[in-house]
Amino acid sequence: AKLGAKPEQIRIKSSEDDQIGDEDLLAEACPVRFIITKDALREGWDCPFAYVLAVLSKTTAKTAITQMIGRVLRQPGARRTGVPALDQCYVFTFDQEVSDAVRGVQAGLADEGMGDLADQVQIGGTAKNAPRNQRTLRRAPKFSGVRVFLPRVLSKDPRGALRSFDYDRDLLSRVDWAALGFRARDSYLLGEIETYTRTVTAVSVEADAAGATTFKRRTDAERAIAAEGDFDLAAATRLLGDVIPNPWQAARILEETLASLRARGATDAQLQTHRLGLVQAIRLDLREQVNAATESIFKKLLTEEQIYFRLEVTDDPRLNWELAHELTVTVATNDHTLVRKGGVDLERQLFEVVYEKQFNGLERNLAFYLDAEKAVRWWHRLAVQQDWHLQGWQRAKVYPDFLVCLEQAAEEEMRFLVLETKGLHLKGNDDTEYKRRLFDLLSAHSASAVTAGEIKLGLKRGDLRFEMLLETDWEQKAANALATG
Repeated sequence: AKLGAKPEQIRIKSSEDDQIGDEDLLAEACPVRFIITKDALREGWDCPFAYVLAVLSKTTAKTAITQMIGRVLRQPGARRTGVPALDQCYVFTFDQEVSDAVRGVQAGLADEGMGDLADQVQIGGTAKNAPRNQRTLRRAPKFSGVRVFLPRVLSKDPRGALRSFDYDRDLLSRVDWAALGFRARDSYLLGEIETYTRTVTAVSVEADAAGATTFKRRTDAERAIAAEGDFDLAAATRLLGDVIPNPWQAARILEETLASLRARGATDAQLQTHRLGLVQAIRLDLREQVNAATESIFKKLLTEEQIYFRLEVTDDPRLNWELAHELTVTVATNDHTLVRKGGVDLERQLFEVVYEKQFNGLERNLAFYLDAEKAVRWWHRLAVQQDWHLQGWQRAKVYPDFLVCLEQAAEEEMRFLVLETKGLHLKGNDDTEYKRRLFDLLSAHSASAVTAGEIKLGLKRGDLRFEMLLETDWEQKAANALATG
């Protein structure tokens, strides 16, 4: 109440009470401004717009920061504004030494695979930067000459030529948009209130003689404001644009919904007052329908061999992905390479070294496990947004965590295992289930081996397999995957 926050702006995110569910936190119509959570951020769940983190527990603050900071401060759609105060993220802690908190933040960034950002953390505006430089990583000597190819999801045009699969061109263009509508339009209930409740809060920054800054807040009393104007159909249509790219179809769906609501007695004031909640409900329903439609189309195209997931004999490097022989990474002087307990070097990583900052806790445990297994020839931590990825029936690309090459009798053959890790709180959520179904589908459709010149690409049916590893049973599933490899 002191912050002027309204109940509809607050959500709880926990394993017992998930008030967010399928809500699109990045949507303009989304009212959420505050999220209260405890363990959901520790493993896996990203809060996509958060730039302020408040850790309220002293006894668990260090652990919470270490495990959560990398998740809560990711901002995939963020752009620099040029205003320093807006181009930064903020972490507030309760009853904790500032230096301890900063070390926790730095450790948390490294723990979540964003160690290159750790040296940008500041204490009270004072930079604590360690020197950084570019380092070129080469393959470990015993793997230096190995060429690794993996398939991409490809699409065949009417002339039979293959190209990279494109979500908009290959899937959205085939959706029957005219068949979609707001399925709850005849049962959706608007609130009866016809006025807005508005609280205006003004914040000012003042500096004392020593230069220390303080924030002062003044909150006006709540005021009821009558709804003005008509429902803005054009504005509501734009809010549906990322779900339905055809504005005429989006407008049609909105008009059908408005007609149904008005026929059941909704007033213009009600529609205007509750328009954001209505648009959000339509968005969620349409996204579910679009995902179901694109999944059906994707599977049909695979069956008809208009989509391929296999290595191709081609001179076009875009159709097959080759793992680089060198990687360039940004490291600070205080970055540490990943080693086993007692300082023992890893033996089976593909490149000469890997850095601790590339792994979170679950990923680190898996790396140690893979490195100790004789069934593993080599393993590689795939870099998010840089390395090999998959495109399925949803827009977002899928970046698996690990690529594992298994030992086999013939030196020229390669059998791969692709591993994706998920924390406990992501078990059963939409993203996890989507990736699981996509992995299963692509595994079943990987094609037989082909040869390009003298290079054995070596993907026999079943030789590229995927496995989803959850925090609760990852070791058993990894053991089973290696044993059946």
